[in-house]
Amino acid sequence: MTNNRFALLLTLFAFAARLWRIASSPLRGDEAFDVLFARQPLGEIIYQDRFNQIYPPLYHTLDHFWLALAGQSEFSARFIAFGAGVLLVPLVYKLAQRLLGERGARITAVLTTIHPFLIWHSQDGRMYTLLALFAVWAALCAVRLWDGGAGRRGAWLGYLVASTLGILNHYVAYFSVLAVNVVALVLVWRRDSLSFKPSQFLTPSTADGGTAGARVGAKRRASGLLVHAVMRARGFALTWLAANALVGLVGLVWIALAWTRVSSHTALWIMPASPIEVLARSLLAYSLGTTIEPEVAAPFLIVFGLLALAGLRPLRGWAMVIALLCAVPLAAITAVSFYRPMYDEKFLILIVPFYMMLVVRGLLALGRWQALGSVVVVSGMMLSLFNYELDARFAKAPPWRDLARRVLAEARADDLVIYNFPDPSLLYQMGDALPVILLPAGGAYGATGAVPLPAQATEDALAALAARYERIWLIPQTAPNWDREGVVERWLTRFADRDLEASFGPLRLQRYLTPSAYRRLWTPLGVDFADHIRLLAYRVEPTAIQASGQPTLHLRLYWQATGAVAGNYTVFAHLLDRDGVLRAQQDNPPVAGTSPTSTWAVGAVIVDRYDIILPSDLPAGRYRFEVGLYDADGARLRAGGDDKVIFGAVERQE
Repeated sequence: MTNNRFALLLTLFAFAARLWRIASSPLRGDEAFDVLFARQPLGEIIYQDRFNQIYPPLYHTLDHFWLALAGQSEFSARFIAFGAGVLLVPLVYKLAQRLLGERGARITAVLTTIHPFLIWHSQDGRMYTLLALFAVWAALCAVRLWDGGAGRRGAWLGYLVASTLGILNHYVAYFSVLAVNVVALVLVWRRDSLSFKPSQFLTPSTADGGTAGARVGAKRRASGLLVHAVMRARGFALTWLAANALVGLVGLVWIALAWTRVSSHTALWIMPASPIEVLARSLLAYSLGTTIEPEVAAPFLIVFGLLALAGLRPLRGWAMVIALLCAVPLAAITAVSFYRPMYDEKFLILIVPFYMMLVVRGLLALGRWQALGSVVVVSGMMLSLFNYELDARFAKAPPWRDLARRVLAEARADDLVIYNFPDPSLLYQMGDALPVILLPAGGAYGATGAVPLPAQATEDALAALAARYERIWLIPQTAPNWDREGVVERWLTRFADRDLEASFGPLRLQRYLTPSAYRRLWTPLGVDFADHIRLLAYRVEPTAIQASGQPTLHLRLYWQATGAVAGNYTVFAHLLDRDGVLRAQQDNPPVAGTSPTSTWAVGAVIVDRYDIILPSDLPAGRYRFEVGLYDADGARLRAGGDDKVIFGAVERQE
């Protein structure tokens, strides 16, 4: 098979591998954010990237125009990364041809095509696959320049474009440009650049001897050619410096514009990592991706590590170039992390192709064991890909799409949706169908992003919303940096009536009736207990119990403090048969212990829910509820002439 045909077929395979099930997963939070962010006017995007976000402007600008043209589907949102992931394969092949030869290039291109980490990010609507694309493109152009081949003008232009686009795409690309320049310095120091070795300008007669006159003439010609070579090398060095100065100038201009944000940004989600941890995490991610358990990956990683070490030998020529293109960005980001933690596996996706080249050099050195080594490498990658595609534990995002469909299927036009963690996935899935509000809302913008408003401000906002809407949907999520104490869920559980709860993987969905809605459904009681406690009303679901199974009765009690309550009491909710025999019960302080009676505000209505599990052998008949309160010593509060109230009726069917 010819080289071009092989490259074309492999590129088509990469296209299919990255296209397959590309939209099967809903957008995760960062992807959804980029879609929502790219909807803004272009001027606002540039402004936000300068002062609020921590990205250069290229990707969001591309996204802005692409989504305006292609729509905002999940496939469209991932198309730029998809295209970059496909184009990466032939570029890697071309680069590996120069560095490893044809056989090594084919193996490297195949491993790049099926690499789990590269496929994951090729199906992720973010800028990271572009990082790898621009890094390989710039390295390919640089190698062509160092190797002195034809088409140098195109290589200069390609290097300028790739390096400039890289640093305008993500700040980590500066480390890639640094790596290429470190390689150039080492080549000059070691005189490994084939373009400017004086020996290539000597004529054959100089080396082979010949007549004395011929040798004298050859020496003169060689001397002149040597001077020409030196001058040519000097011209190349000046051009190289000028090209990199131009790239650096573009980067410096943007950094100057965004310096306020760049200098103050801290990502709390990036934890400090020691150099050993960085190496371990890098070995896992860049060998097998992040969709495999470390303990399962361990034997494969041993093979990858040994192959990469074997690929370093001998550490000269192109092997040294590949090693530096891997090591310099990794060392740079590790060094910077001592000042400000910034290591994350996806940031250094740009070294994956070069790392694969080291692994392939190791495979080529195995001789007759090469096939076995290749089987181990490919098997590990395929296992990781299997997990990515089919194992729910490694799902890219929670099932936001299914949750949103449930809400939209059952919502009314005047419903409200609240989410208590700033994950943009819900906003993307809901679109403009219903109002969606973040509570706690974001306050002032700090170094780490928006800061949530205090609990009291959140509770005041919830009270105002509960007075405006009849039903509120909530997707509660726990996060240490946002609604850490669960203020939103706690308030709604106390002052609204939850009538639906469902789970979608790790996501929870709740629906609450606000006072204007639940007052139409309750049955009034108006029973006054001692210590200023009034049982206003109740509601029970279901009112008819099926004949079989072990159902649960959902009893809501609506309390109100008519004055300051002095003590803290426990509520008992009993189910009695027609003879007054206790059949089931649930005792606990109000609202599952989260709303002590002594904290009740005068006049506020407290919604207190009891889920009473019925015995499976409960006989058919009519049942009633017995409700009251008692203190820490077990003494019951009086309610007029009694210490309890009996009400309601539910039927157990035959």
